[in-house]
Amino acid sequence: MVMNDASVSQVDQSEKSPGARQKRPRGKSKSVREYILGAFSKGDWLPPETEIASLLGVTRYAVAQALNELHVQGLVVREPGRGTLLVGEAESVMPTPVSVAKTVVFICAELSSYLALGLISSLQRDLGDRDCRIALRSSDHRANMEIARIKELRSGGFAGAIIIPDSPDLIHSEILSLHQSGFPIVLMDRPIEGLPVPSVATDHFAGAVEVVSHLISLGHRRIAHITYGGQWHESHAVTLRHKGYLHALQQAGIEPDDSLVSYLDVPPGDSSPDTQRSELSAYIAMHKLLASPARPTAVFAVSDYLCKGIALAATNHGLKIPEQISIAGFDHDVAVWPDHLVLTTCAHPIRELAQAAAAMMSAALNGTPIPAEPVVIPGRLMPGNSTCPPPSPTR
Repeated sequence: MVMNDASVSQVDQSEKSPGARQKRPRGKSKSVREYILGAFSKGDWLPPETEIASLLGVTRYAVAQALNELHVQGLVVREPGRGTLLVGEAESVMPTPVSVAKTVVFICAELSSYLALGLISSLQRDLGDRDCRIALRSSDHRANMEIARIKELRSGGFAGAIIIPDSPDLIHSEILSLHQSGFPIVLMDRPIEGLPVPSVATDHFAGAVEVVSHLISLGHRRIAHITYGGQWHESHAVTLRHKGYLHALQQAGIEPDDSLVSYLDVPPGDSSPDTQRSELSAYIAMHKLLASPARPTAVFAVSDYLCKGIALAATNHGLKIPEQISIAGFDHDVAVWPDHLVLTTCAHPIRELAQAAAAMMSAALNGTPIPAEPVVIPGRLMPGNSTCPPPSPTR
């Protein structure tokens, strides 16, 4: 069973008829969940998130949250490149008796992000195998909310917490205090430096090396890097991906060129409006790179979230992707890829991350000491149609 913050409206079974799928919902009062379970039948592929959002007059974020909840409850299956399939009925969600399950809370900035979606699904299965259930808490990218979520752990009711930190500096003392009190905590994706808490993360450095090395193997030598700057450049993943980019170049005997690196002064965008700001900033950065006399033949984006803006800038410059400019990213977040492109990117090892976190949490709940050294798991290079060898004149 999954416990979420938001109240969940029950399905109006009277609307579950073949004709319902032809009807436009009656205003914003009809919830996304009600619409999906009332207008579609088991085995139906759902419309895109943007289409549902437009139809209901809600944000795409609201649709993604509802689909996330349905996914965790086993009512829909989300398949990258294909869409979302309705596979169950509302009555099939059976609550786990409180008396037989320990509750582990999963806290992150956004429950509907690609990484969170995959982790929640896997954690539910892996923790369920260990007689635990999972509760979901989102900080909505707000530091004060993240602090409140962590303080909430002191109120009781939770056996442990798995956390993807969003504001590590601000929550450091709270997590340390909880850890010292014996409360089981596992950090995911972003270890907090100096904090003796078990953690598991993607190997961001090795993943970036693999993506950039792939571009080099295709024949590219002038490879740009668009990343986050300012305070956001100091974040765990951003820093390691930048170092991986530089290492891959040096390993191939290519001298890094500072003029090919663009730093965006916006926060990493995995929610609106930050996503739109990131895309616009990436568009401007790419426009400047392409206006240079010695423009790059390929670009490595620190995150897939930037690639729509990058691709749009390339297209507006009259360049074909990938024939005249190759684009690669990191995260394997299909939902944010540029239209008509299968992005070359590095995928998080979601299944392995969840298995490791669940094993750590299970051991902690059983009183077994867990080493504080971070566990790092390699990602996977996913070549797509957004990269190819550079145009012959630049070889």
